[in-house]
Amino acid sequence: MRAERRWTPTIAVVVVIAAVVLGGYVTADALSASTAPPRTIGGVVTIDPAGGWRFVEDVGGPSGARITRGSGTLDVLTGPAVGDAAATARAYVVGSLEPSSSPLSVSPGLDSVTVGGGLPAVRLSYSGVFDQSGVPIEGEVTVAVTRGGSAVVFDAWAPQGQLRFELDDAHVMEAGAVIR
Repeated sequence: MRAERRWTPTIAVVVVIAAVVLGGYVTADALSASTAPPRTIGGVVTIDPAGGWRFVEDVGGPSGARITRGSGTLDVLTGPAVGDAAATARAYVVGSLEPSSSPLSVSPGLDSVTVGGGLPAVRLSYSGVFDQSGVPIEGEVTVAVTRGGSAVVFDAWAPQGQLRFELDDAHVMEAGAVIR
């Protein structure tokens, strides 16, 4: 009788550990599934939010959407291109980021990447303060130009120090986007 009682706490601990570990896998699978349906933006790009991300608002009317999860945000914008992807990226910095931030720091060069099934794009990073709160924001802009002359801008941003936790998902959404 005494031997059985000695094993009871040990067995209880093993059962709790197994429940926590296996429950973690079940929870992770449930949380990684996207809960938002894909959305077409500006008739140019269809994006499927990564697990846990959701559409929260339109940005600039039907030509833009904001997807968010926690502290991370991905703005997806479409419109006419201003030349190639590099020129359009510079125009986005000058027309959208610079007027909104004081001060603004932008990476000196552009990285070449691909998005939406292999479409060539350029990528740059930035940091600045974009509202009255004084909270520094860091971001990464990826720009592609379609054969039809439309620009697709992916602007991933988060409070300084948080962007690194969101970029993998942003890159997956950018790579998986269907661009026409």
